[in-house]
Amino acid sequence: APGIDGFPIEFFRTFWEACNTDVFAFCDEFASNS
Repeated sequence: APGIDGFPIEFFRTFWEACNTDVFAFCDEFASNS
């Protein structure tokens, strides 16, 4: 089942090395602007 962002956890398990920087950047941006 997809998570709240629409991506299943298997996506992040498979592509974590490629997308972890973007995930952390998104979280930082979200926290800074909320």
